[in-house]
Amino acid sequence: MNVALARTPRLRLATIPSTFAPYALLALYASVLRLVLDHLRPGAAYFPDSWDYVVVPQEGYAPNAMHSPVVGWIWRMGTFNHLSEAHVLVLQGVFGVACTLLLYRLINRVLEPLPATLIAAAFCSIPSVLLVERTMLTESTAMLALLLALVATERSVTCRTKRAATVWLLTAAFFFGVQASIRPAFQIFAGLATIAVIATFILRRSDGRVLHRLSKGLPIAIGAGALAALPLLPLVTAYNDVYGTFTTSPAQGAVMASRFGPLLSCAAPRSDTALAKAAIAEACHETFTDPPGITTRIIWDPGAMSTALTTQADFKTTTGELSNAATAAIEHHPGAAIAQVLHGISWQLFHSPYNSLNQYWSGRGWSKGAAVAAFPNATAWFGVHEAPYSSAIPFGGAVASTLRIPQLVLYLAAILGLMNLVKNLARRKFRPTFAQPSLWLVGSLCVVLIAANVFSVAVGALPGFRYWTVLLPAIIFLVALGLPAALKRPIGQSRGRAATR
Repeated sequence: MNVALARTPRLRLATIPSTFAPYALLALYASVLRLVLDHLRPGAAYFPDSWDYVVVPQEGYAPNAMHSPVVGWIWRMGTFNHLSEAHVLVLQGVFGVACTLLLYRLINRVLEPLPATLIAAAFCSIPSVLLVERTMLTESTAMLALLLALVATERSVTCRTKRAATVWLLTAAFFFGVQASIRPAFQIFAGLATIAVIATFILRRSDGRVLHRLSKGLPIAIGAGALAALPLLPLVTAYNDVYGTFTTSPAQGAVMASRFGPLLSCAAPRSDTALAKAAIAEACHETFTDPPGITTRIIWDPGAMSTALTTQADFKTTTGELSNAATAAIEHHPGAAIAQVLHGISWQLFHSPYNSLNQYWSGRGWSKGAAVAAFPNATAWFGVHEAPYSSAIPFGGAVASTLRIPQLVLYLAAILGLMNLVKNLARRKFRPTFAQPSLWLVGSLCVVLIAANVFSVAVGALPGFRYWTVLLPAIIFLVALGLPAALKRPIGQSRGRAATR
């Protein structure tokens, strides 16, 4: 009799709130928060880079060699070819809500629903997260691609059927490719992550010895690799059509030459193009100062290096010569080059992120003065009811006072990890409390993501807060793994209706 009652529809329906309530509450909270902030401070924020994501895709200019045009294509698809500030703001707001729910889904695999809900709500309230959703840049879209890839990765391990696991594997590979196509800084991580996810799938889902498993899983590996490369194909094709170089990052040579400019020999080879010689002469007279990577500013300042990135004639030759000059400088001064990279890494970990908030603005100046000729679609983009020109940005003060949140959360993740390591060593227990293979894999990928991003920034960019913001979901997941067992789900506990009976 009791068994029959336990299976009645009424009691089965009673389990729905415990399963779906956190998603509903988080979706409501995240949506209302964004609507209120939009009412209090309408309009978007713009960075100088935003020109390449807003104006260039609409006016048919050549894609910038530094900034992937993929995010503009995603905006166009997401707004059903109705590109405007208002529509992209709505789209990125939806991305923000989706990121909140995906992060909850991910950390709920580790934690009980209540702490997972509170952490996800805190994440979607962080000022820098809210800012990137209202800024016409790549961070919001890249964060969504990252979370989709991580959730799909976790599902590819936990699915009971091989068919479903294969679908999730292919989904994860595709979104790793999307992430790499949006932001070149993630390409190292995306490649390593795709290989790791494919290898884990093959070794866990196949029988027999290792070589037999690998040979049997080869078709799946090829398919997943192809899906990971698929989002990159339009990007390299576009760059090849414009610059004559089949690459995902045409600006790499100029970036390396500017980053390690003080190490360059000012005596450029006679065979170099005139533009390459001028860019090398410009970079070699720079000096290393704090913050590390400040020498890359010559890419944006008027001069030969900036011209090298925008001049299509002999582009491949010029950037190749800049890359050769940077490689030669590193080979001749390995100690100084390594010191610069280590300085960049330590700065990111222990110094406050470079505050570039003074470069954010409303973007309204693009619809006035000389910019009108370069942006004739300004009225359609901003709308007919233009707000007064203002240099203010949404909740800039709150962002400025909380720039170190990602670093502090990373410190917490490191402390918790060390505490668990010491505890396990003292007990001679080498298996962590998150023994599920899926959590091992996702946690490892989060570590690789953070390390690869920190290294990429140290090699070729200023250590700004924008890079940290995209890493927040991965850092938060690592914190969840290190929290006390009292907050975690028991190992092997199933989710959903079965878990509540």
